[in-house]
Parts: sequence; structure tokens; C-alpha cells
Amino acid sequence: MNTFISINNNFLSDEDFEKYLNFSKETNLWGNRTPNNVWSGRVVFANSVEELSELNNLFLNKVRETIKSKFELESEIYPDYLGVVKWENGDMQHSHADGEAEGGNHPFFWRNFGCVLYLNDNYNGGEIYFPNQNIEIKPKPNTLVFFPGNLKFLHGVKPITNDVRYTLTSFWTYDKKYSISYDSSAGKYNNSNS
Repeated sequence: MNTFISINNNFLSDEDFEKYLNFSKETNLWGNRTPNNVWSGRVVFANSVEELSELNNLFLNKVRETIKSKFELESEIYPDYLGVVKWENGDMQHSHADGEAEGGNHPFFWRNFGCVLYLNDNYNGGEIYFPNQNIEIKPKPNTLVFFPGNLKFLHGVKPITNDVRYTLTSFWTYDKKYSISYDSSAGKYNNSNS
């Protein structure tokens, strides 16, 4: 298996990309932010939004095939999460691994890959950085970035200093029991957070 940071420009068709971008800007599903939960009011679980169902299936299937192809995987992988994330002024994330921690006590230990589709770039700050690889980038809209979830690929997000950053995030696992519900007979993911 190859392991690296994969950057994929123009990942979706313009039409499909615009649907996600417009949803992120127009939805009223964000909820309220609370000081004790950094993610409250910032995430809409895209796989629970009926109007995105068909688009989510297309997106997740394309991501799965792209990760498997780029990393030359023979094993199947499954998404355990799909969320639209709103990053406002001051939002940031320290470097971390999505699925592995020192001592093996990571709350999401099953996450083998992290994946982000960038929906806009008209904000300041918000660069993704990988300290172990000495890489810092601000991807263009409709760019998909994915990478292994282990400690070798620690990553973080620089503080947003102006405007709003929107991303579509998914995590991928080899362990089917953590997957978003998938109906193999219909070839689609169901709208649930299980």
C-alpha cells in the first residue's frame, strides 16, 4: 500500500460541486455554537440531509474508488462520517492524527484515512498543514485532499483570520462495523449517522 498526501483538483463536476457549495452557504441547519463543544454549530451531518442523498452517494463512491486506486488498496474501505464544516474567524485545529494516538487510546482509532473536499477559498488563513512533511497548503475550491489517519500524517488547520471556510469532510475505515449504513443491493449509502 502506498501512503502519502493525495491532492486531487477538480474532483467533482462543476454542477455537483456547486450543489455542495450552495448548500453550505444557504443551510440553516448549523445550530448554535457552545463554548464547551468546539464542533457544535459548525457541522451539518451531510449523510442525514435527504436533499443531498443522491449527491452524497456519488461523492462517497467516487472518494472510495479514488482512495483505493491511489493507495493501491485491495481491502474494501467504508466511510464512517460525512459532514459539511463551517470554519469562522478564529476557528483552527492543532495538529493531530484522525485515527491513531500515542498509547492507542484515540477515540476514533478505526479511522484509517481522512478526507477533505474544499468548497471555497475566499477566506484568509485556514491552511491545512502537515508538520512531519513540512507541507502547508490552501487548496482551491473543488480540491479533494486525503491522507492516512496515522501519526506519520499529523495535520492541522491554521486559524481563520477573515471570512468563512467551508469543507466537506469524510473519514474512512477498513472496519465495516463503523461504516455509514450502506445498501449493497442498491449500491448506495443510507441517510443515517450509524
